[in-house]
Amino acid sequence: MVNGPVLFSEHRMLAVPARHPLADRDTVSLEDLASVRLLQAARTLPPYGRAERTPPLTPSGAPIEPGPAFDALQEALSLIGAGQGAWVVGAQVTRYFARPHVVYVPFDDAPPLEWVPAWLAATPVAAVHAFNKVAQDTAALLQLATISADVGG
Repeated sequence: MVNGPVLFSEHRMLAVPARHPLADRDTVSLEDLASVRLLQAARTLPPYGRAERTPPLTPSGAPIEPGPAFDALQEALSLIGAGQGAWVVGAQVTRYFARPHVVYVPFDDAPPLEWVPAWLAATPVAAVHAFNKVAQDTAALLQLATISADVGG
């Protein structure tokens, strides 16, 4: 597996059940992960993605209890809403997946999630470079559109 350049990044959020004590907070820290059962992405993410979103320990070394496994985001949100655990998501999830029993709390100390294209090493190089060029151009246009919309343009 080969990774390309970062196309965009977004803030990390912790999706927690609405009745969890962390749901009332303005922000959470990576250390707060020790107070939740962290859902496990079974097959939906490659190993490096799972490690980034479901670490076994907090930065200080406190254990993070693993929660149930899931295969799709909708399943994860259902588990969270049912009080079965929490999961680290990107900020864009808050825009598209509002749920009455799930609260998204931003991290105050976590690095952003970075989105990169990935491909099999056996993929022809020309096709990969062409795709990366289109993806980078599209990401740049989306970033400009977002900035323009944010400033009222």
